[in-house]
Amino acid sequence: MICIISSLLISTFLASIADPNTSAVIKRKADAIVWSNALRSFSGEYTVYERKADKFFITHVLLSHDGDNKKIKVTFEDRGNFTTEESLFSGAFRYLRTKYSEEVPEYITDFPTDKASFSVPESSIYTPQLFFQQKAVWDHNDSLEDLLSWSGEQFVIKGEEHDVLVHESNPGGRMDIHFDPLGRVVQIDVLAGFGNNKEALKQQYAGNIYDLRWPYWSYIYEDYKLINGVWFPLMVRNIIYEPGSLANSIIEAQNRDEIDPVAASIAVRLSNDFVEGRISEIVFKEDSLILNEILDERYFKIDIPPNATFIIHNRLVDQETLQRNRVYRRIIVGALITGLVSGMLFCIYCIRRRRML
Repeated sequence: MICIISSLLISTFLASIADPNTSAVIKRKADAIVWSNALRSFSGEYTVYERKADKFFITHVLLSHDGDNKKIKVTFEDRGNFTTEESLFSGAFRYLRTKYSEEVPEYITDFPTDKASFSVPESSIYTPQLFFQQKAVWDHNDSLEDLLSWSGEQFVIKGEEHDVLVHESNPGGRMDIHFDPLGRVVQIDVLAGFGNNKEALKQQYAGNIYDLRWPYWSYIYEDYKLINGVWFPLMVRNIIYEPGSLANSIIEAQNRDEIDPVAASIAVRLSNDFVEGRISEIVFKEDSLILNEILDERYFKIDIPPNATFIIHNRLVDQETLQRNRVYRRIIVGALITGLVSGMLFCIYCIRRRRML
């Protein structure tokens, strides 16, 4: 299905007039940064509904995050409720995976590691830190504040319902941030920038080059609720766009050197032929949300099933063996201490006996 840019975007970019006032840019950048940095800690549950082509996936997520401490539990419905849990608390890493089948054992690993080793289960990339465009906890992407600090062209387009902050830089690309009247971000569009072809585009295209759109992905924020002083969207949609058949034919012609790169860039954008390659809808469970509170150890604890098999230093150990080894270690340590004390007492006895002689 060809993605037609919404009437809001068309009216915003084709019918509205850019606000030349620099103060409007400063205000909207400040609004975006305040919105992005509002979330400092999070605990809650949400479900990710994802569609790609003819495939549909449902993933349930339980996430807690406060500073360097974090825990994430992910259950994949399409994999027979295969579940993974990962926790990093005070430098101690724990991992549990459970498959609800009697034929597949349950595993847990428990060993210290650094936070960089904390892996991210598939589909758990959808985290509130990502939605708020913060510097992601589990990767090293630039935050929204970082991106807005890059030099480039910035202006505000005033709309009847939404203002749009347009930020375009090279090589950063283009980002359109939509605000509602309360200053909340309701949509973020990431688009292809103009790169080194910007001046050539201006010469070859008679209109406003900012009307030429090549979308990469969008985040749409809906159903905002005020929770502990934070405006939080209970539903977030992520749309990833791909060039359609017409746009792809233009790109292929350019790759064969049959069309000038600048002309191809204009033609692809004018085709408006972009399909929704993947659509993800993230729905938060409102009564589970705890925002900007100090989270103690219980939020990062993993409950170990009675039949769990431990993996310690890449070695499988069931709980009975683990407990038996602990008992053996205690016996050995006790025997060593007893032997050491006995040896010391014997030496003292021998020394005193020699002195008496």
